[in-house]
Amino acid sequence: MGFEQVSRIMAFPVSELVRIEEVRDLYGADLPTYGDLDAPVVRTLLGHRDDMCPDGLRAGLSPSTVTARPLTDGRYAVAGYWSLALKAAWESGNVQAEELSEADLQALTPEPDL
Repeated sequence: MGFEQVSRIMAFPVSELVRIEEVRDLYGADLPTYGDLDAPVVRTLLGHRDDMCPDGLRAGLSPSTVTARPLTDGRYAVAGYWSLALKAAWESGNVQAEELSEADLQALTPEPDL
């Protein structure tokens, strides 16, 4: 199906991150891991800009891990170019997620311990 052309910050509850491999298998799409015609292609939920890749995106998440920012409300935020199938899934309620603005993200980011 492809990927969005706009980067979004999405907040996910832990329950969605626990089942990330299932979500990836259902709603992911294929992207190269780096900008080379011989680069391995992986199924992923998220892309990042890479002008060296054929479609301008490279895989943003490895097949089994998520790098996410913890939020004060217990959710985790991840930013990038999401698969169109995942976008449709959260819009239909099949995946729990909420889009955050930069201001929302800053307000929900915990203060570092000093």
